[in-house]
Amino acid sequence: MGFRLKKNESAGNGVRRVARELVDEALDLSEKKTEDAKTPHELRKAFKKIRSVLRLVRDEIGQEVYRRDNVLVRDLGRRLSAVRDAAVREGALEKLQEESRKDVPAADLSAIRSRLQSRRRAERRRLRAEKVLPAVAAGLHELRRSIRTWPLDQSGFPCVEKGLRRAYRRGKKGSAEAYQSKTDEAFHEWRKRAKDLRYHVELLEPAWKDTMSDLEKSLHDLTDLLGDDHDLGDLHRVLTSSPRLTRGAKGISGVLDFILRRRSELQAKARPLARRLYAEKPAAFVERIEGYWNAWRG
Repeated sequence: MGFRLKKNESAGNGVRRVARELVDEALDLSEKKTEDAKTPHELRKAFKKIRSVLRLVRDEIGQEVYRRDNVLVRDLGRRLSAVRDAAVREGALEKLQEESRKDVPAADLSAIRSRLQSRRRAERRRLRAEKVLPAVAAGLHELRRSIRTWPLDQSGFPCVEKGLRRAYRRGKKGSAEAYQSKTDEAFHEWRKRAKDLRYHVELLEPAWKDTMSDLEKSLHDLTDLLGDDHDLGDLHRVLTSSPRLTRGAKGISGVLDFILRRRSELQAKARPLARRLYAEKPAAFVERIEGYWNAWRG
């Protein structure tokens, strides 16, 4: 079943099961004998889903448990952030090169790409030298023990109701704030809240598969746009703040100009999608999802 609740289990048991499965997947990755380039990225994805599940049932498990386990997972992710960021920057530059062939000659990016590759390889060596993955595995075993004791007593929709409403409300507010302020921080914060809602909808998808699947796809499209925008923003920041990275590179101003134009396009493309996704009031959105749930469980 994967990252989905089941019809024949209580909401609390289902959330606990999904959280355990995510931890087990992360443990498989962190305890592999041979670490590959995708491991940090896949681990970070698992951590984001785990934290999203925690936010969904935050009111049910209580603030003390929520804070303890959320900080634990957050800190595990931070151990991998440097190697993951290095890989993302390299990927963002490759994608930029594909999209800017008419505007930016490939030769202008070759030196930068080579240096980003070197940084990624250096971060992977550090990951192995500092035995980061065994430390991550130890933290995951601690989290798995904690999940067994999560106080999830609600069997029905009330178990997830408050968390779902919070995710929708914060995403709706975050969208407005992002386009009003136009800051990188606001767009990044909105992206995190949109991803929370996407994961919540994915978890609840069986309640009405076709409708919820379409909603999840739209949220996926939105978070992909915001993710590409964030990655380009990070790349722009690195290119403008790291002289060693750009030393001797040709046409850097053209590269930076293209990044800004591409980011503007991505943000403009995300706006009508956000308007549709956040058209309802939070209470109405949650009431609609609860209707799907009750019909499914009825």
